[in-house]
Amino acid sequence: MYITLVDPHRPGHQLNCHPGETNLRLADVIVLNKMATASPEGINTVRTSIAKANPEAVVIEGASPIFIENGEMVKAWKELYSKQR
Repeated sequence: MYITLVDPHRPGHQLNCHPGETNLRLADVIVLNKMATASPEGINTVRTSIAKANPEAVVIEGASPIFIENGEMVKAWKELYSKQR
């Protein structure tokens, strides 16, 4: 069984880039990732690519929410980094 992951934040890469197209065409299962943060247009583009290239694949949708533990540390790092530039 071949499983591949597609990213709706990069719509069109599934059919326009290597190895994305190969992975999409060979997959038995396709995980449509980042559904919670992608635009509806990006999601639709990826769904269209899947339907065109591999309509028999099982599609699983994943939310993949973004979170950062100790987010205040990231903010401090960004402030420090921007001052050094």
